[in-house]
Amino acid sequence: MAKNTKFDCIENYVKKTAGTKFYEHADSVVMWRDNIKNYWQFFKDDQWIKVVNNLTMERGNWECDGADGFIIISRMGKTWKTSDPNWKDTPEETAEPEQTTEPEQTTEPEQTTEPVADDSFPLKVGKEGPNVVKLQKFLNDKIPSNPLTVNGKFDEKTKNKLIEYQKKEGII
Repeated sequence: MAKNTKFDCIENYVKKTAGTKFYEHADSVVMWRDNIKNYWQFFKDDQWIKVVNNLTMERGNWECDGADGFIIISRMGKTWKTSDPNWKDTPEETAEPEQTTEPEQTTEPEQTTEPVADDSFPLKVGKEGPNVVKLQKFLNDKIPSNPLTVNGKFDEKTKNKLIEYQKKEGII
């Protein structure tokens, strides 16, 4: 367990939460309950990711909220505190993607024959878009051998590289 590190608040939260487990890496910690396929990973650079079924990823920022808890902020700005009675420390397998309010369109959208980019969470094979590009760049940075083609398409190669990264980090 961590001693006097940036992750003390997460470690202290885990200690007081029955069934929650904690594992420290060099630059991050992983927190999970019951099923290692579903976990939170917190990084020293104040970033976090939520993984469900080894592939689904959501991310944002985090910060300590006192000695025994923390706050996570999604990329869309939604905030959760471990001190909130509705906080769940286990990522839900059926979690809904975050919704944004879009202005109402007053005209018909143009019809196009090209596929619409969809990289909403959960990321999985078949998704395309800027979030997949970020994932591919991240994976190439972490495992530079046999780099992925950064094309924004979550294909089998991207899936396999993600699994390779998770195994390397001891997550699965």
